[in-house]
Parts: sequence; C-alpha cells; structure tokens
Amino acid sequence: MTSMDYELEINILKKDIEILKDENKKIKKQRDNYFNQRKRITKKWKQATGEIFLLKQDLVRRLTDEEIQDNDILINTDNNL
Repeated sequence: MTSMDYELEINILKKDIEILKDENKKIKKQRDNYFNQRKRITKKWKQATGEIFLLKQDLVRRLTDEEIQDNDILINTDNNL
C-alpha cells in the first residue's frame, strides 16, 4: 500500500469514528429521555397512589362519622322511650 492509500484509509476511519460518536450521543440522549420519562411516570404514580390512599382514609373517616351519628340517634331514641 502506498502512503496515499493509508491516508485514505485513515480518513475513512476518522469519518466512521465521527459517525459512531454521533450515534452514541443520540443513544445517550434517548436513554436519558427514557429515564426522565420513567421518573416522571413513577412520580405521578406515587402521587396518584397517595391521593387514592387519602381518599380512602377520608371515606373511612366519613363512614365512621356517619356510623357514630347513626348510633347517637339510636341511643337518643332509646333513651326517650
């Protein structure tokens, strides 16, 4: 091989390296986007789960309050008899 052949081969390899670097950057960006999206989804899931828990607590508290009120009414009517 002549020196020109070597130079041509070197230039081709340099271009290939640049292409691979660009592809690597794209893949890293896609990976970062995926993990960021996953974090957002996880955060929203935790918020929704927390809200559901709070709603359940509120519902139980309301039902308990209603049962207490119903029992008070029953006790009051029994006392009046």
